[in-house]
Order: sequence, then C-alpha cells, then structure tokens
Amino acid sequence: MPPHAWLVDLDGTLYRPKPLKRAMALRVLFSVLAPTNVASVKALRTFRAWHERLREQDRECVPHPFALQLQCAAEEIGWSADELEHLVQDWMVYR
Repeated sequence: MPPHAWLVDLDGTLYRPKPLKRAMALRVLFSVLAPTNVASVKALRTFRAWHERLREQDRECVPHPFALQLQCAAEEIGWSADELEHLVQDWMVYR
C-alpha cells in the first residue's frame, strides 16, 4: 500500500541541524566568492527577512504567505517574483 502522507522535518526536530547548517554555510560562502552570486545571497537574505516580518503578522489575514513573501522580497531587491522563486527553489528545495 502506498504512503498516504510524508513527514518532512524542516526545523531540526528529527535531525541534527548543526551539520546541515555548516554544509549550507560553506555552499553559500563558496557561492559568494563568485562576484555574480553576491546578488543571489542578498536576495535570499531579503527573502528570509520577509519570512520573519510576515511571521509576526496574523496568519489568518494572509491567504498565501509564501506568495506574499516572494512578492515583498522581490520588490525590495528589484527582481520579479518568478526570478526570486526560481532562486529560492534552487537553494531551499533542490540544494
């Protein structure tokens, strides 16, 4: 019988986050060494900052928080929401 649900741990409850965070930090560090990637690191930081800003708001008032987070961060850095979403998917899902 196929599974009916998947449990995904993203906050470090079921895994040790320090090794993962170290590995990600190294990838980001090596990425920053390439001058063309500085904008990507800034974009990811801005995206993360908007996550925290929206987290403080009442979630019931925000029907699509991820889309709003993308839109706000993209406007702040002067990118399209699609460009930023591609970067976020690459760094936060794929990598």
